[in-house]
Amino acid sequence: MIAPTRLQPDCLRRATRIAAVACLAVINIWDAGCASTTDAAPIQYQRAQGLAFEPNRGQTDDQARFLARGNDYTVFLTSTGAVFAPRSRARARATEPESVRMRLVGANSSPTVSASNELDGKVNYVLGRDSADLTDIPTYGAVRYFAVYPHVDLIYRDNAGQLEYDFVVEPEGDPDVISLRFEGT
Repeated sequence: MIAPTRLQPDCLRRATRIAAVACLAVINIWDAGCASTTDAAPIQYQRAQGLAFEPNRGQTDDQARFLARGNDYTVFLTSTGAVFAPRSRARARATEPESVRMRLVGANSSPTVSASNELDGKVNYVLGRDSADLTDIPTYGAVRYFAVYPHVDLIYRDNAGQLEYDFVVEPEGDPDVISLRFEGT
């Protein structure tokens, strides 16, 4: 007969972490709707794309119209610019992450905004017992701000995991009206 052994607390913690990671990996694959390895291509495509823009449905500050998460930062698209917030730098012993704000100087403060290139993935936020969950939030590959300046649109998109922005100037538009101010470090 084999005598029962008592597991040490460190061993239990390690086993719990391994089980939790395995569970999260299974949930991520299941949540994406992938039942087999042949269906894993959409997951790899979306991770390779980098940024996926999600409309703000209450998951962040009301000033943000859209948000996207890069490898080391989150970008919040507001009506008059973008805020780049690095992920927590606790490991680097920084007391508070610093953010950088890109402002469109003299721009239309309430442009029409439209997302395009809807991606396969959806985002879900489980907020807790006392809050309503946010589910099935679509993700997009690009966001266009119409008429940020007269006859000038602004398009945000992913470029290999980095945010790219382009100003589209119509023939009657003046590119000299475009003015950006960066704040923060």
